[in-house]
Amino acid sequence: MSAKRKLTTLTLQEKFDVINTVKTGMKKKDVAAQYGIPASTLSTIIKNEAEILLRYEKSGNISYKRRRVAEFPDFEEGLLTWFKQCRDKNISVSGRVLREKAEEYSKLLGHNSFRANNGWLDYEPKDIFNADETGLFFKCLPDKTLIFKNEKCYGGKHSKERLTILLATNMTGSEKLKPLVIGKSKKPRCFSGCKSLPLDYEANTKAWMTSEIFKEWLLKIDKKMIKDKRNILLFIDNCTAHNVIPPLKAIKVKFLPPNTTSKLQPLDQGIIKNFKSYYRKEVVRKLIGDMEQHSNSPITVLQAMRMADKAWRSVSARTISNCFNSCGFSMPLNTSTPEDVLKEVLEDANLDELQADWNQLQNIEVQFEDYVTCDDDLATTGTLTDAEIIDIVNQNDTVNPDDLDDADLSNSEPAITTKQAREAVDTLRSYVERCIDIEDHSNLLANFEHLVKSKTR
Repeated sequence: MSAKRKLTTLTLQEKFDVINTVKTGMKKKDVAAQYGIPASTLSTIIKNEAEILLRYEKSGNISYKRRRVAEFPDFEEGLLTWFKQCRDKNISVSGRVLREKAEEYSKLLGHNSFRANNGWLDYEPKDIFNADETGLFFKCLPDKTLIFKNEKCYGGKHSKERLTILLATNMTGSEKLKPLVIGKSKKPRCFSGCKSLPLDYEANTKAWMTSEIFKEWLLKIDKKMIKDKRNILLFIDNCTAHNVIPPLKAIKVKFLPPNTTSKLQPLDQGIIKNFKSYYRKEVVRKLIGDMEQHSNSPITVLQAMRMADKAWRSVSARTISNCFNSCGFSMPLNTSTPEDVLKEVLEDANLDELQADWNQLQNIEVQFEDYVTCDDDLATTGTLTDAEIIDIVNQNDTVNPDDLDDADLSNSEPAITTKQAREAVDTLRSYVERCIDIEDHSNLLANFEHLVKSKTR
């Protein structure tokens, strides 16, 4: 006689999670197995979705993601209009001022039951984040600036020269999350032999952000925050790739109001521009190095990731906090205007330091700032064709020869032997010991030496 199946009773939260898991596209039999329920129970949950979602909403759970009708739509519309006007006049709005204006408008509109609360303002600045994608023509050289300027790049000859990069940082600039790079090829030839990459990497035929990639990124960050025992608030825009928000435990996601991204998104107020300034500086320095060595090595995706990593690390906490401040995320003693922020963005990028290198380049008829912004209009998401969707689902790694360029066709970087690595560490130590202006790096060098000695070829 077979043993009776142990009945699994799901809580309201678990039923809500089941519904959201089904919506991610996972096979129903796998969903049932994940939650330990028979297929018939899953069918019943799906059938009663509307009732379950209504009960969930009434329970007051803040993680509910279905769009709800505002309780006071006229009040919220008026408050948003007022806030936009303040931003248009470069007036910084603190949380206290916003609450006071909310109380004022609620009385004028007759909503006596309304009471303003802190809401997201209860989060500490270090736990308030913003994330956004930007397109990057990673191989664009200064003399090609005008060719790429204003290119949308939905496809065509320039599509193989673009990446999409997701950047995310907290309000204080004390925590910049590891960027996510999205390319066209799942396994670029330059990755050959690499067991780790400087940045996270995903790929699809358009090198675009998709809802699936964004969902997986959110889950990864949520796991990190759970491990760190933190709860964070994440502001994002409402583009199509951000529409699928999975159940999260440590992240509360808030969408910026439609058509206000350029005014309210900190990353758009100078952080991305600062990042690209540093990236373009790395490209210029590589170009000059090639000139001095009489070589012409193309920029691969791996090299671009290294330069992007260095550029992101170079963006200062001051630039980040000022950009948040200019969008109304005010902190005490911070009164920077958007004009001040843009000025500081350029100062932080040390463009004067670059001028000598820039002057070495011949026949360059554009300004460095134009070079920095050459891919500002680059699309980072959009509607995929049926063929592109099937290609992604099948994880087709077949490379179209027309998509290959010199960087793809060249051999991957030569392997470094343990002996060569040890010699490099010894050379670096000798250099550090002779530079009196460099602080003690003995611990770091010792760690490198230990790592090298622990490896064998």
